[in-house]
Amino acid sequence: MRLQFDVTDERAIQLEALMNRCDIYTKKELMSYALSMLEWAVEEVELGHDIAAIDRKEKQFFSLRMPIFDAVKRRMAKTQAAGN
Repeated sequence: MRLQFDVTDERAIQLEALMNRCDIYTKKELMSYALSMLEWAVEEVELGHDIAAIDRKEKQFFSLRMPIFDAVKRRMAKTQAAGN
């Protein structure tokens, strides 16, 4: 399958910078990593888990908030309500 995306010049520069930071050489590889992370995050949200960064030194965590996770939570709530 071939995918094509239109992004702004600014976003293209950001993507290239991210690829350089991560030693990623192709956009295909970048998309593979991005989709793998998103798939894992959605599965965790479906299990009722938060996606978070942990500051072990300060013993704090910072949850990642994204509209896509809210959509997953709504779908899970509807599924659970229908099953009850």
